[in-house]
Amino acid sequence: MMQTSFTGEVLCSAREDRGMTREDIFRCIHIPVRYVRALEEGEFHALPGKTYTTGFLTSYCEFLDLSPEPLVAQYHAATHVPTHRFFATTPSSNGTGNQAPTWFNEVITWGAICGILLFSWFAYSAIIRPLAANTPAPVEAGISDIAPPTHFDEDF
Repeated sequence: MMQTSFTGEVLCSAREDRGMTREDIFRCIHIPVRYVRALEEGEFHALPGKTYTTGFLTSYCEFLDLSPEPLVAQYHAATHVPTHRFFATTPSSNGTGNQAPTWFNEVITWGAICGILLFSWFAYSAIIRPLAANTPAPVEAGISDIAPPTHFDEDF
């Protein structure tokens, strides 16, 4: 699964110009050898998530004294990371080929959260609070309902 818009050869040639192996890269900046190879060969299916890969790519470029921005931009372009989150679309699950915008799922999720909070508030104010108002208050320390005796026998 080679991507044509990402050129990992720049990384490979910069590493080889320094006389370093992939194992040397692992020892210096702790990027696993399999990920170094995948970055250099443009095999994105062998890399972890996009956030990790972006971090690995940035660290690798900075270690090789390369500017990471162009290579990170090439990586994002090659993996089709959307630049505007609310304009991205996700394939529909019904198989019709129609695509739903991702913000729609977020609106549904936030609507459900707000609905649960509203229901909880209503249940508290309509059911629990009136029940709590009808219960007697707890007895506080130092207060007693028993009257002290009015007379004492002095015949001890």
